[in-house]
Amino acid sequence: MRLNGGVNKDKIAVAGFSAGGHLAAALGTMGAIRPNALILGYPCILSGISLAFSIPSVDNEVDDQTPPTFLFTSFEDARVPVKHSLRFMEALHQNNIPFESHIFQSGRHGLSLAKPLTSSGMKQLIDSDFSKWFDLTVSWLHRLFGEFPAE
Repeated sequence: MRLNGGVNKDKIAVAGFSAGGHLAAALGTMGAIRPNALILGYPCILSGISLAFSIPSVDNEVDDQTPPTFLFTSFEDARVPVKHSLRFMEALHQNNIPFESHIFQSGRHGLSLAKPLTSSGMKQLIDSDFSKWFDLTVSWLHRLFGEFPAE
């Protein structure tokens, strides 16, 4: 069913990165209304991470209503260690929630698309391997939602 503006209410994915990944994961695990899919990039999942405020560990909130999830991070991320993604994946697995995950060996925190256009001129924010997360996500969305036109 399409809503105003061509939005299909059955094909809504929420994406979040780092602290925004925590917000997206919280919506997908604790929201009264949940999206149909989550895309989490190097997400803060566990409490105790150094943010401006304390956060709950959202891996403890995964239930059978949590949507399918795409996660990506890197082994080298020193800001949000890979264990955040691993714990969320384990919770998804325990609740039989479909997910796809990519843990790239290299890549610092906050790479965004990891391409020159999004690097603000900083070479350390460019990584041709890490940048593949975007195409992998689009492929996953097509498998999850079927083909959809770019409107």
